Amino acid sequence: KQWYQRRVAITAGELDASGLCYSNRDTYITELFNIPINSFSISQSVDAPLTESNRATVICTAINSDDISTGLIQTNVRHTISNDTWLESGLTLGHGATFALTGYRKLTKYLWCHFRSQCSRIERDYLQYSAGATLGSNIGENTVIK
Repeated sequence: KQWYQRRVAITAGELDASGLCYSNRDTYITELFNIPINSFSISQSVDAPLTESNRATVICTAINSDDISTGLIQTNVRHTISNDTWLESGLTLGHGATFALTGYRKLTKYLWCHFRSQCSRIERDYLQYSAGATLGSNIGENTVIK
């Protein structure tokens, strides 16, 4: 029995395919395999339960944008308090270290709240802190207002 879940995502952004309309078929086929891509990322994650109410996620991402390559490793631990509430803490390592705390609470059948706060080490002696909250409402099954 598989006790973890693995996900893989490959994303290509800003494709420049404007020069692919040629009257000559040979030129079209040659140019079809030489499409410039300005950004590209590959991400793989493993999501595994630790206990009935705790889950751990490890995400590795490689990014190339405008000929600059970077990589990120992110770890998250989510604690489910109830069916309506969860808290998650995470650590991301890449250009700098980032610690984040995220939470979700369903307030009523159609009203919910989501918050996130994070502290990042951007440079050697510089820390950046940010926080945000969202109050949302579901009008129907597939409609959300934020």
